[in-house]
Amino acid sequence: MYLPESILKKLKGIAALLGDGKPYRFDGVEIGKIPPEFFPVMNGFMDVIKHEEEEIRYIVRDIIDAYEELHIFHTINENLGSLLDENEVSRVVLEEAVGIVKARRASVMLLDESGEKMRIVHAKGIPDRVLKKVEVRVGDPYAGWVLEKRRPLLVEDIEKLPKNIKLPKRGEYSSKSFLIVPILARNIRGEETPLGVINLADKENGVFTAGDLKLVTALARAAGAFILNTRLIKEMRKNEILKHELEIAANIQKSLLPPEKFENDHVSIVGVCIPAGYVGGDYFDYIVADDKIRAVIGDVSGHGLGSALYMSSFRSFFRALRDRKIDQVMPLLNHFLSKDLSGVEIFVTASIIDIEGERIKVSIAGHPPPLIFKESGKMKSFKNSGMPLGIFPDAEFHVQRSNLSSGDLVFMYTDGLVDARNPRGHPFGLKRVAHIISANIHKDISEIAETLKTSILDYTKNRHQDDMTFLLVRKK
Repeated sequence: MYLPESILKKLKGIAALLGDGKPYRFDGVEIGKIPPEFFPVMNGFMDVIKHEEEEIRYIVRDIIDAYEELHIFHTINENLGSLLDENEVSRVVLEEAVGIVKARRASVMLLDESGEKMRIVHAKGIPDRVLKKVEVRVGDPYAGWVLEKRRPLLVEDIEKLPKNIKLPKRGEYSSKSFLIVPILARNIRGEETPLGVINLADKENGVFTAGDLKLVTALARAAGAFILNTRLIKEMRKNEILKHELEIAANIQKSLLPPEKFENDHVSIVGVCIPAGYVGGDYFDYIVADDKIRAVIGDVSGHGLGSALYMSSFRSFFRALRDRKIDQVMPLLNHFLSKDLSGVEIFVTASIIDIEGERIKVSIAGHPPPLIFKESGKMKSFKNSGMPLGIFPDAEFHVQRSNLSSGDLVFMYTDGLVDARNPRGHPFGLKRVAHIISANIHKDISEIAETLKTSILDYTKNRHQDDMTFLLVRKK
């Protein structure tokens, strides 16, 4: 029930007049006396009605505020829903803020990539010459302070601020009231991320109010969500482009490898390369001329695109030296790569074999040595010798020799294969590799390769951290 203040006063006055205990007359008719104790009760009743009227006014005000907030969200969602550029989002947010509070001067400031400074991305009522100069560090008054504390600042009169706070120059603002609200957003981990601020000054009808603060805060909250979304979408697009480029690089690198399988009357060869990412720094190759076979396996330090690029250089040099004797190949590769890798903290390990008739020659540069598995199950290894390529231009390399019988299997590999770890951190190890090959030595070379590949991937749960490569060469 709503009773105007004027009626409430009249009722209280009547109650006071009737409180003297005299007979009460209505339209000239005496209807008796009203007990004096009735009137305190009536006064209390009127106070209750007045209190309820005030409560209703507050409720109505809250409903109006809630409606205004909903209207802001509806409008901002409608206007920003199709925008994918944070500068455009900032422009729309500024227009909405100015329209809501009727500010003559306003700006939206966003943090730069360093996360230490804010710059104006859109403004109203501020000269261009000023816009270019404005740069606010996080923590500086006033906008920097608002962003650092992540809470708004509503000032009704700047002259009443504490003296230790730096004030604008006299005449800089035509009114003494301003409002600054932080633009915040929650990232995918639920953490609150500061993005910038909304600055408002020179309100048309005087002073900014708590109602203005509430509405602009709602607007800033919506703005933060949209700005963060535009950045996430932009990042996703970059990742999609990068992914596409890496897929192209992976196809190119794969095309630089020889066929995974080769067979003639003298040898059977199977090579397997499993990069840790799209591309890697591992490499294998072979060159066959009748009963003469030259094979190489190499590993550039690290993995990824950079390693893959340097491995392509290694391939070019190796192929260019195909007619050189094996004792000349490593020194020349080292000479070329030392020049090519100068100033770069990258090196290459490699192992080269030459098979001709029943003889095998081996040259090693800081790489795990090849293994020879006999049909009897016995295993022979070579000595690990030579420095990695690309470090010392004058490094020396030696050639080792051994006999090779029909049915013998030469196994070449990179350290990523034996160092691969399971989820508990235990390495696959050379012993496990040797056991798998020895246990399957009489099987077709392709079956041996597939068994080894499946075993290593099952062991690591397909989560290897380094490139893994191996090459099998069986003499017929």
